[in-house]
Amino acid sequence: MGARSVLFTVAGVVTLLAALAPSTLAGEPWSPYNGEWGFRLGGFFPSGDSDAWRATGSGLTLDASDFNGGTFGFTFAASLNPNLDMALSTDWLGSTTHSSYRNYVFEDNSPITQCETLRLMPVDFSFRILPTGRTAPRGTKGRRVLRPVVPYFGGGLGLMFWEYEQSGDFIDFTDPTGLLIYHGYAEVQSVTLSANVLAGIEIQFSPWIAMQVEGRYRWATGDLGSDFHELAARGSIAPNDHLDLGGSSLTTGVVFRF
Repeated sequence: MGARSVLFTVAGVVTLLAALAPSTLAGEPWSPYNGEWGFRLGGFFPSGDSDAWRATGSGLTLDASDFNGGTFGFTFAASLNPNLDMALSTDWLGSTTHSSYRNYVFEDNSPITQCETLRLMPVDFSFRILPTGRTAPRGTKGRRVLRPVVPYFGGGLGLMFWEYEQSGDFIDFTDPTGLLIYHGYAEVQSVTLSANVLAGIEIQFSPWIAMQVEGRYRWATGDLGSDFHELAARGSIAPNDHLDLGGSSLTTGVVFRF
């Protein structure tokens, strides 16, 4: 089962459990709030669903999963009504890995290696739908209490700021004298549009503090620049133009309401 399947399986299970949880928190009064801010930590798992990843992996020992790593982020959200939030969030994730040619080595049989670094900073604008709301009625006098567990889901659009670097020893397959090994470096920094879907639960400790567990998936594609085209022109890497920057993340964090 892939990372994406695991993510949505976990999100589905926790959402179902949340919906079946008790709907009140005894003795806890409810207080309205205007918004919240929070921070979170977790893991990011690139999908690698593009020809660039597949072509690169055919010649080098490189796979998108090599960039699995940690992530942290921040969110500001405003409550539009009891069942709908508007959120602006940003995350940072970056990972470095090493690769080598699959079928070529130096004369001493040592690998011909490269170093790759992927850095992503998505900025997401999303809506969160809370089917049950955060409160439940109690009694006949209009009193409301916090639900201890609140499921939510949603999605939106955003921007993906990204950077990809590749450096090390490369083979020039176009050199007429033979396989020339040279040191090369390629880098691209850009920004592209993205889309996201999300699902999670809130565990409410009080009207002002809660914990969130959230799964999120993003779609984004970046165009590789002239540096990578030059490497491809020398046969050093497989020709490619588009790099899949999407993937899934699973995070947990704390939110503070005001």
